[in-house]
Amino acid sequence: MGAVILVFGAQRKRLSEEDARWICTSWGDANLAFVKRVAPKFKAAIEAEHETEVVVDEDMRQDLVVIFERIEATGYMTKRMRPVQEAAATPITLPPSP
Repeated sequence: MGAVILVFGAQRKRLSEEDARWICTSWGDANLAFVKRVAPKFKAAIEAEHETEVVVDEDMRQDLVVIFERIEATGYMTKRMRPVQEAAATPITLPPSP
């Protein structure tokens, strides 16, 4: 199984292969930016057949926020996805430059 480990700055959140696949297939069409930025990385991670890290940048984080808002609005948010949704709610800050 290819779980997706989403890296939000210092936070690492696991999204099961099933949830990642469901988000890509059911919600990807809801947001063109998601289709371009996030879905390909989810799909590559799923196809890897082992846990794969996906580093989330600020644009991807904002795409995930929109998708999770839509999932929440339709009542499909699960306990497994909630920690990922909460991590996506916090803007990603880059470490200060030296």
